[in-house]
Amino acid sequence: MSEAIALESVTAGYGRQPVLDLVSLTVAPGEFVAVAGRSGSGKTTLLRVIAGLIPPSTGAVRVLGRSPADARRAKLLGLVAQDARLHPWLTVLGNVRLPLQVNGGVERDTGLGPSEWLDRVGLAGHLDRYPHELSGGMRQRVALVRALVTAPDVLLLDEPLAALDAITREDLRAELMDLWSASGCSVIHVTHDLEEAVLLADRVVVIGGPTARVIGEITVDAGRPRPRRITQRPELIAAVESVRALLPP
Repeated sequence: MSEAIALESVTAGYGRQPVLDLVSLTVAPGEFVAVAGRSGSGKTTLLRVIAGLIPPSTGAVRVLGRSPADARRAKLLGLVAQDARLHPWLTVLGNVRLPLQVNGGVERDTGLGPSEWLDRVGLAGHLDRYPHELSGGMRQRVALVRALVTAPDVLLLDEPLAALDAITREDLRAELMDLWSASGCSVIHVTHDLEEAVLLADRVVVIGGPTARVIGEITVDAGRPRPRRITQRPELIAAVESVRALLPP
């Protein structure tokens, strides 16, 4: 399959007012794409369309050659929001096990079990704790593992690091890179943080306008692994400035 995600001339929004206007975008298998734009530019709406939570008014959306709804039912698509959205009555391990228990009969080779995934993100000693007993960064680690435990081929990230302090955000960014490398899935990560977009992505797509369109894109030619800060590589600094130049005023 040549494309993990494909949007063709998609228009979508809420009620009569469109938010996205004729957006076309493709993501290759295993590619990490960041979608950047100012607040209110339609980034989250774009992600919700790809996840099948908002139907497009015009155009077509395919995820792994299927409709988004079919991809979700087959556990091929995972979504992580800015709020971890953990179930407060379940432990850490219970939250991560839940997608496997309600998989509707879908069986996939996850490679790692829930406990192994949690150990990978440093939570092996917290399996029996409840969400209210965790820090914000720990809750987001659980949310990421919960999305990855079913081995999705596509992962959608809706600014999952935005509410964290700078130090925790930097740590979790590095862990996200390790998790993505281990999973091999395709990722769309929406963010208004240009440095984060460049540090994480193979390609940064910029959207904006009164109704959101794709303005342009920048390929990040920096190789991997990436450093923790853009100041450690001149090519990363240049990529951030190239992305910033695309943003509308």
